Amino acid sequence: MKKTFFLWLTLGFVFFLQACVDPTPSGPITMLEACEGSPDLWREAPDLNRPTAGLDRYNQTLTSYFDTSLSLSIFVEDEADVEAIFACTEAIYRHIHQIATRYTGFDGVNNPYYINQHPDVDHEIDPLLFEMIALAIEYYTLTDGLFDVTLGPVLDVWGDALTRCNEGGPCEVPSSDALEAAQAFVGVDRVILDEAAQTVRLEEGASLDLGGIGKGFAARVVGDFLNAHNDVAGFILNAGTSNIEVNGIHPVRDNGRWVIGLTDPASRPFLPESFARVSLLSNTNMMTSGDYQRYFTVDGVRYHHILDPRTLEPSNTMRAITIVGDDALIGDIWATALFIMTVDEALARLESLEGYHGIIYGLDGTIYTTEGFSERFLLEIVDD
Repeated sequence: MKKTFFLWLTLGFVFFLQACVDPTPSGPITMLEACEGSPDLWREAPDLNRPTAGLDRYNQTLTSYFDTSLSLSIFVEDEADVEAIFACTEAIYRHIHQIATRYTGFDGVNNPYYINQHPDVDHEIDPLLFEMIALAIEYYTLTDGLFDVTLGPVLDVWGDALTRCNEGGPCEVPSSDALEAAQAFVGVDRVILDEAAQTVRLEEGASLDLGGIGKGFAARVVGDFLNAHNDVAGFILNAGTSNIEVNGIHPVRDNGRWVIGLTDPASRPFLPESFARVSLLSNTNMMTSGDYQRYFTVDGVRYHHILDPRTLEPSNTMRAITIVGDDALIGDIWATALFIMTVDEALARLESLEGYHGIIYGLDGTIYTTEGFSERFLLEIVDD
């Protein structure tokens, strides 16, 4: 029998450690106040493959950031200050959510929401936001334009159609005229960065949408913090089911690996099942893009939220792609870009990326993997 993705996250690890609480800060606290060190220092810490057997496990679940559920389990010694650790992880998520969102403004924060409303002005921005935008522009080139954080005007047209349909209104595909009118404001050349001044300026009509990079960026920073923390021997980070990181040696499995189920896109949305299981070693990230979470249907055709910038429409080459690699953020970017390519193109590109491997669920349910994936990650296909 297939097991759900969520069951594999909660039960598949077979932990026998029951000291689980959910300590969270009682009120807002800044990242600077909550955390020791800085993202630059955390990312320099070496990856340690530490044992977790016999340690206490504590859980944290957050639902106020990135429009998703963020769950975390950590393994620590008795004397660890778990409340302080979780205060920092929440502060990181809150901070990056606030500086990256284009849907909400916050006092004193120059985020995409504010920047998009005030074009042709040089905005001084948080260093982490500057890093995000610079990286997004770099990967626009590396992905041949398939990862484009200026696609917001077109995304809005599709987003409005999705909202109308899912809220009981007419289910209609946007017109080509509406999409082409929105495309006139798309282009990374409309984003002007000044590294010395740490500013960004948008041309009139342009907009930033960091939805494809913000959550992965936050997951990377949280993972770096936990990896650098002396009292955290291991952790499982699950950022919205699409970004998973494991760290440490599994407490009870002989091979020390962590078993993760891959969601079957053909299963029911509210009762997802797994089509495969993979076994991950410490310091491994797994990122997924798929067509089965945010979509609407018109005349039997599914229209999801990942658009091909070349056609201005949702891509239709695969159901899902999962990338396994060293970096949560870079893997997240590639998962979005490769999902738009054909299966053959995506596999070829993955084979060229050092340190990254992938598995694709095709339109007809065929499973494709990069060379050596099955042996490296002990892939097990789940039968009906």
